[in-house]
Amino acid sequence: MAFHYLLLAAAVLFLLQSLIFRHLGLRAVQYNRSLSTSSCFAGDEIKLIEQISNEKWLPVPWLRVESQFKSGLLFHSLVNLEVSRGDIYQNHKSLFSLSSNMRITRQHTVTCQKRGLYRLESVSISAGDLFGLYPVSQQRTFDIRLVVYPEPMPFHELPINTSSWQGDIAVRRWLVDDPFAISGTREYRAGDSMKSINWSATARSGKLQVHKREFTSDCRLMIALNVEDREGMWKEATDVETIELAIRMAAGYAEYAAIQGLEAGLVSNGGQAEAEREYIWLPSEGGMRNLTLIYEALAKLLSNRVLAFHELMDRMAEQLQERTDILLISAYRNTKMEEAAEHLCRLGHSVNWILVPNVSGGEGDGA
Repeated sequence: MAFHYLLLAAAVLFLLQSLIFRHLGLRAVQYNRSLSTSSCFAGDEIKLIEQISNEKWLPVPWLRVESQFKSGLLFHSLVNLEVSRGDIYQNHKSLFSLSSNMRITRQHTVTCQKRGLYRLESVSISAGDLFGLYPVSQQRTFDIRLVVYPEPMPFHELPINTSSWQGDIAVRRWLVDDPFAISGTREYRAGDSMKSINWSATARSGKLQVHKREFTSDCRLMIALNVEDREGMWKEATDVETIELAIRMAAGYAEYAAIQGLEAGLVSNGGQAEAEREYIWLPSEGGMRNLTLIYEALAKLLSNRVLAFHELMDRMAEQLQERTDILLISAYRNTKMEEAAEHLCRLGHSVNWILVPNVSGGEGDGA
């Protein structure tokens, strides 16, 4: 008879502790996470900081924290961390035991392997009783963004032959340091700014004249990046590595322009991480802040095509009001693209093709 009472008491205690932990297990349990930085370059290491606290008298026998990340982040510290990696996403699980009024701070070293926009938006927190039965779960939300810029290709590795630029002027534009010296006048050309007109010289000659400046004063670079990896691509590139190489090249040219004090802009026919149907258009500007905007746009760039590259070039012809040096970065070139490039040249712009090497060892047609 006493044994039956013992079993009954054990059952009552089991149910009682189960009810207590079920209703109070996640009460006053706080979880917070943060990153050591909001932006970095591919290949950099950052820290993910987690803080977990139990701010009540009742201990938490077990607490499971689950979250999901894009696979471009590599976690090095795997103590008390189970990681299931896939091609696109990875799932993380951690298990804790918290005594009363206990706080845990944990840092993970993370290598940012791939460029992109990473959003750390939520975690699932579960707790239960002493026997692991009847768990309760909560979703905790965050608004944490990490922008991983592409690693710029060093300028000496960029596939550009300066002799292929539009004559000696285009080459010297990249090398002369004085951006403001005026060296005379010349006849107006399509694409020249109205602000550059020399009215006195115009009156003397009877023809529209503009200030002839030293080479860097006119230098305005527009980097045009094609996300089509082949002719006839329907929507999304399949040769992702070639497109990633093109993106690194674009970042390298933008970095070089900023270091030289030149204005640079970026256009691309690819969608963006937060605007998949919008192509990129950043007008040419100078300064490191503009370079950061270009880096961020390249970080968010998707390999899905919004419009054909020759259509983007036609829009450049319509919208570029001032004479511009244009770099066309593409894995290939075709007749429509060449016709669009010739149109840009007729408008007074200089155009240079940068053909991206194929990852298989091949190369695009002619430069």
